[in-house]
Amino acid sequence: MKNLFPKILLGLLGVALVSCDDEIDKPLSAQQISIQFNHEQESIPENDGLGLTVSLLLNNPALTNGEVTLKIKDNAWQRLQTMPAHTDGVLKLPVAKGVRQLQFTVKPIDNNSVDGNLEAQISIEPSVAFLPGERNTFVITIQDDDSPASVQSVANFMQHSETMSESNSDVIEYKISLSQAVTTDSKIIIDVNTVATDRFVTNPQTENGKITLLAAAGTTELTFTLNALNNVVLTGHTEIVFSIHATEGAIVKGTQLSQKLTINDDELVGKLKSYETTAESGEKRTFEYDSKGRIANVLRETLAPHNPVTTTDTYFYDEQDRVVKINKHLGRDLVYNWVNNRIERVDVFQDNVLIQYANYSYDTHGNVDGVEPFYKQQDGSFKRGIFSVHLYFTDGNIYKTLTFNDVPGSDEPVLISTRTYDNYLDVAAPVTMVEILPNLTTQKNLAGTYRIETPEQGTDLTYSLTYEFRPDGKPSKRTASAPGDTQITQYQYY
Repeated sequence: MKNLFPKILLGLLGVALVSCDDEIDKPLSAQQISIQFNHEQESIPENDGLGLTVSLLLNNPALTNGEVTLKIKDNAWQRLQTMPAHTDGVLKLPVAKGVRQLQFTVKPIDNNSVDGNLEAQISIEPSVAFLPGERNTFVITIQDDDSPASVQSVANFMQHSETMSESNSDVIEYKISLSQAVTTDSKIIIDVNTVATDRFVTNPQTENGKITLLAAAGTTELTFTLNALNNVVLTGHTEIVFSIHATEGAIVKGTQLSQKLTINDDELVGKLKSYETTAESGEKRTFEYDSKGRIANVLRETLAPHNPVTTTDTYFYDEQDRVVKINKHLGRDLVYNWVNNRIERVDVFQDNVLIQYANYSYDTHGNVDGVEPFYKQQDGSFKRGIFSVHLYFTDGNIYKTLTFNDVPGSDEPVLISTRTYDNYLDVAAPVTMVEILPNLTTQKNLAGTYRIETPEQGTDLTYSLTYEFRPDGKPSKRTASAPGDTQITQYQYY
């Protein structure tokens, strides 16, 4: 019995020693060390020549030699030097067995730019041996020691041409003058405001509606260029506004901050934009065109002083470019019926209900010589209204328009009015005075006189039509003068 007890005691002691050895020899992967920064943040001047010492604490002594990896977030590493040196923002700190504290030095890279303070975040990367503790990130604020010159460079646009043609192959150069040479590397951000970014290119390139102009120290002027892109379709004139949006460094905004440019569409230039007649009941019409040069919309403005009204006529075309419908205001549609490539009937619908139609006849030259409108009656039938007969000169210009009305109980209609157009000029007319159908021009030339006769009222007025012209020969103004009446018409073009 005496010999058995020492053996048992020796055995238990051996088990205890084995358990202790197992704990000591346990690998790091099974017993991680926690590591954290001693502080969460510090600041340092950009021109600090010594640098800042940063400490990290381990919760237990390191059990073996190893390595801790730190990472500098984003591109802040480009502004920092470290010891040990980092590689593209990755810093590796050696860990010796038994240490409980690590240190490294961080030093800002000084520059001459006024770029403001920078916050650089350094974080502990997890590894097999070391687990990031509670303070696992450290923020160092680099205090910018540069300041703009006491007198900064003032940026202003220099005056430039405001219009150009899309077919102009010349490069347009825009200049921004600086009141003095910039003292530090700076920049200007130009805002490019337009809805048609595909009509031009700039150098430097426009990105997200902005042009960035870099100004190295010593710069006294900045430039960018524009090229118009020509095409063969009607896209409309392009308006661009360049404006100094922001400045950085030693540049401040001046007073001339924007420039406006209009790129004229060659396919649109010269087309009638609007005409406006001033009379007792005047009217203005404005024309908009589609990519094929066809009328897309006509904006009508009645200029009556006490009841001005604005409406829009919208044109629709078929695959043969023939007008098939005009949508007018308040649900009214004019539907054009084509037979043998000419319009022979127009139906007028109000909210999809037929309320009126008109038949058209033609002479041997393809001119409309008769229009008979029919109006829906209360009983649902249609009755002929005032109809017209048209006569033409051999060149296609309208000569007379006679209007008639039926007389109850008689087979002979009564003459209501006669309008005569004569003394035509050898100048193309931008718009006709006699509208019959949207696809036909009743006046190829400008009329010199206009006479209106109304037998029932005893009216007989002859208007003398005189014109003023633009340098390109297009009429800009028409004056219609008759005894006791003068009417002025103004023409505008794209």
